[in-house]
Amino acid sequence: MQGCIEKKGDVMKRLITVLIVTLVLGIAAGSLFAAGQVDSKASDYDYVVGFNNMWTDLEFFQVVEEGLRKAAEENNIKLLVGYGERDGQKMMSNVDTFVLQGADLILDFNVLSEVGNTMTKELAKKDIPLIAIDGVYEGAYFYGVNNEHVGRTAGTAAAEYIKDTWNGQIDYVVHIYSESAGPAVRKRNSGASDVIIETFPNFNKNNVVWIDAGSHMDPINGRSLATDFLTAHPEAKHVYFQVLTDLPASGVLLAVEESGRSNEAIILSCDASGPALDNLRKGKANSWLGSVAAFPELYGENIIAYALDILGGKNPPKERFTNNVVITHENIDEYYPK
Repeated sequence: MQGCIEKKGDVMKRLITVLIVTLVLGIAAGSLFAAGQVDSKASDYDYVVGFNNMWTDLEFFQVVEEGLRKAAEENNIKLLVGYGERDGQKMMSNVDTFVLQGADLILDFNVLSEVGNTMTKELAKKDIPLIAIDGVYEGAYFYGVNNEHVGRTAGTAAAEYIKDTWNGQIDYVVHIYSESAGPAVRKRNSGASDVIIETFPNFNKNNVVWIDAGSHMDPINGRSLATDFLTAHPEAKHVYFQVLTDLPASGVLLAVEESGRSNEAIILSCDASGPALDNLRKGKANSWLGSVAAFPELYGENIIAYALDILGGKNPPKERFTNNVVITHENIDEYYPK
């Protein structure tokens, strides 16, 4: 009798234990769902795509994200979004989260080649393709600007100004760039100086100056770097600044104007984003001649179309490029009417 009572007690204990475990698991699952880590609606979509954006507060990235959200919705794709902020740990953590949520493909817009290379290799082990946006990662697909073409396009515009306004005189080409973006992105700058060297055979190649802005591609750093250069070279009367993106270029313009060197320097940059367009809409042209447009408003639909080709097994080319044109004071209304 005592043995029977003990057995019944054991059974009750086991039942209670099972109930507790079930309750805990249910609460945990509910918490994960609330946190967005488990999505029971994922099966309602044709595909799940993770987008590792760079920043939340810069216009170019906002425009790209808006376009991706719109195109994803139109194509029944669930878009997961995170922000890497060009921080390797955040980038990898976001991708891990996307994978846990069932991502079929990853988009990365952090332009950090070393981390991107590792990310691509890890995803390949899971048969998950990656599209690198404006950055070149080994083994990944690529969507964005043809970096060398962008550089040469900017350099051609600069060369025309140098011939027409400075009578072919050029003292320095100053590149403000980001070494961490990798050698492929560096061509946005080197392509420009290649054109200058080819066009002006008397130009001293040793006067191509490279200034690494690191991850601080912002107006404050651009202003500081340009001010330092201009202060160190008071004798230079014909200086061409080729700047990787528009934000630091706006700081370079401030440095040129504050130094009283507006007639002695020209600036070209890449992206044709808010700061460049605002400057070009001013009533009078200044040292910032223009910016090579990447047309971020078209990124979303083009990238989603590219992703669908990849996921649909169409074996598209590993690279797809944007169209590029220099937006200037003269043609801004043609491409970006008010």
